[in-house]
Amino acid sequence: MSVQARQSRHRSTDGIRSLHIARRVSAVEGLLIVLAVLHFFVQQNVVAYPVVTFLVLGGFTSIVFLFQFTPLLTGRLQLRLRLDCLLMIVFITLVLVLSDDPRGSFQNLYLVPIVTSALVVGGSATVASILLVTTCLVVLDQLGGYGALTVDYGVTLLVELAPAVLVAFLVLALAGEFSSAQSRIKSLAAQDDLTKLFNMKTFMRLLQVVHTHAERTSAPYSVLMVDLDALKSLNDRFGHEQGDRALQAVADALRRSTRTDDLIARYGGDEFTVCLVGADQATAQSVAHRIRHNVYRTTMDFSEEIRRLTVSIGTGTFPEDAGTVREILQHADRAMYEDKQLHQLTTAEEAPDSRSQAMDEDS
Repeated sequence: MSVQARQSRHRSTDGIRSLHIARRVSAVEGLLIVLAVLHFFVQQNVVAYPVVTFLVLGGFTSIVFLFQFTPLLTGRLQLRLRLDCLLMIVFITLVLVLSDDPRGSFQNLYLVPIVTSALVVGGSATVASILLVTTCLVVLDQLGGYGALTVDYGVTLLVELAPAVLVAFLVLALAGEFSSAQSRIKSLAAQDDLTKLFNMKTFMRLLQVVHTHAERTSAPYSVLMVDLDALKSLNDRFGHEQGDRALQAVADALRRSTRTDDLIARYGGDEFTVCLVGADQATAQSVAHRIRHNVYRTTMDFSEEIRRLTVSIGTGTFPEDAGTVREILQHADRAMYEDKQLHQLTTAEEAPDSRSQAMDEDS
């Protein structure tokens, strides 16, 4: 796939992912606001500075709404999430400062930004959050007169923070495993099991991205339909395992014959399809010749019988041959069957023109 098409696809995927994550974090911040209101106004005796309290609650609520309902930082997810965690720590600290008891139960909510950092931001941000929370706790203790900065105090503080630290690193480990598993699942879901090429569902989705980009920029692209000749006879004579080897050999030849930006998929059975991004008709024909040559150069040992493989290929180019993805595929498919009929008209002893070309290049 072209760089532009890949970037377009990634932007679309990242945009959806960012939206979901941002909404979840905003929901957590909303819960913090509700808990702060309950902390202040259900237990009315803890409200030390009513005006300042209203300003803190109103300011944090305004920031949450600003992030949630405006395009502010929508394209910079990591920065947005880091600011969210920082703001949650600051908000919790201010709530504790404004309370009669800075060491009150609301202090337990420091775990929320720490876990949020571990879950959606990463290790460095989690360590930064833990250090910031530790600093805030020390400041709160000094404001509340809970003791001097001694070794015993430091040990006590570490013991208090230990559960939050353990939970944070457990979440980090689980988040990493989940992300890795999710990547593996996506990769497997996009592949054909036998050849490790794209499956058709993935190929069609990516081809539509290429087509949309080509329409917008007036750039060409070509589709090749490739059929392995005589697969049925190989299966009947040597077994399906040998036929699978032949399919894998063709898949390898397709990889060698194309660029990394091109799309290659197993269409099904003995057919493959290739999208040559940015390729016009002349380029498509050149690549088709290269594929025939590379496939024919692949000699295979079938039960001690050495055989060469051949393929039939048809091409379709946007916009010369057709204007839609479906029509381009149909054009390439018809051309491929015409090429196959030419092969079938030759005798077993008479090599097709493509074989002759390949042999000339070998010599």
